[in-house]
Amino acid sequence: MGEQFHSDKPPLLAWLGAGVYAGLHHGLGLRLQADGCDPERSPTFCRALLEPLQADWAYVLLTWTLVSAPGVWLAALAYRLARRFGATNALSVSATLALSFGTALFPYSTVFTNHVPAAAALFGALYLLLTRPQPARGMLALAGFAASLGAALDLSGGLFGLLLGAWVLWRRRIQVIWFIAGSLTPLLLSVALNFQIVGNPFPPQMYTAGYQFPGLEFEATVAGNRPAEDSGRYAFDLLFGARGVFLFFPILLWIVAASLRAMLVGRGVMREVAWVVGLGATLYTLYTLYFIFSTNNFGGYAFSPRWLLIPATLLSAFALIQPELYRAMFTRLLLAALSLFSAAMAAIGALNVWSPAFPAFVRGRRQPAPVCPSAHCCGGLCGRVQVRRRTAAEAGRQRPAPALVRCRTGTRRAGRPGLVGAWAGG
Repeated sequence: MGEQFHSDKPPLLAWLGAGVYAGLHHGLGLRLQADGCDPERSPTFCRALLEPLQADWAYVLLTWTLVSAPGVWLAALAYRLARRFGATNALSVSATLALSFGTALFPYSTVFTNHVPAAAALFGALYLLLTRPQPARGMLALAGFAASLGAALDLSGGLFGLLLGAWVLWRRRIQVIWFIAGSLTPLLLSVALNFQIVGNPFPPQMYTAGYQFPGLEFEATVAGNRPAEDSGRYAFDLLFGARGVFLFFPILLWIVAASLRAMLVGRGVMREVAWVVGLGATLYTLYTLYFIFSTNNFGGYAFSPRWLLIPATLLSAFALIQPELYRAMFTRLLLAALSLFSAAMAAIGALNVWSPAFPAFVRGRRQPAPVCPSAHCCGGLCGRVQVRRRTAAEAGRQRPAPALVRCRTGTRRAGRPGLVGAWAGG
């Protein structure tokens, strides 16, 4: 809107980013830039490492610090989790690489979004509860903090945080007080930020009046969404069709199957936690129905449906802790094929995160115009960007870029010294 960019995302990540940015600006003299490098004229498509003098290093360092680093930490936890449950070093490394580079974790670790740090926090809580059947008070508090942090960063994560807390209550009774105590800091901080922004404790997405600015193309509804004309076809495309998450990342089919096995034949804590996460994923399906019947944009002008990143990441834990699944050669070959295909699609997404793409073998067709015309981003290593706004009519006339076509515009963002103005998110 004008020269400013606004976000309705949960404010905690932007609040943390403001502190980091203040240090970068006042300590290193860096400043967020809203225009500059033109990817169409740049021989490196505005890659920061290849054009260091032109790069927006404030944005790059913010992304590395608050998004990429949690993604790396998640991968380290995944490796340790596999090892703790008896997997060999080779199997642990292979499974960790498949999770890291064969899912949406890879592309969305390269841009400033809330999905990856939220998934990392919830995965950390799951790790603590899986590896410590009788956790001490401090570990329970840490697990509660991680679960609450994940929910504060991505509201959908609250479903899994509540279920993990319920499991702790069922298993440890009064000890759940330590889980609750650990969860208070992120929760209360988020409520305070919500009060500051919209004047009530509810997230900004629920403040419909915030979408009623002149010239804004969002609807005055929760999260500014509008329903698709054909919800059935939209649901199919979202999961299995032209924009289907299982076609982008078919390794998720194996992850779901491994989770079901843990629920049915697992033992002890593994089986209990598998049921908790499985129940969360089932309820998350109902949450997904909200998007199916209230949106038409596949999660924004972005690569693959990113709403499913958190449940996919948590379910992957049960593909890591059952090494007996990988004894047969046929299984290994099948997983290798699924992993390579998924990694290839994720790599395309990392090059062109903020642009729609089709999974391989899916013929392109016209997509509905996005709710809000969005610029594209060539991954998290963007240099300075030049924004070209498009009308909804233009977006409807143009075919989305094929998967192998590089992006042509940069992520929209703006800021002031000591403040974070807006972040890429779609």
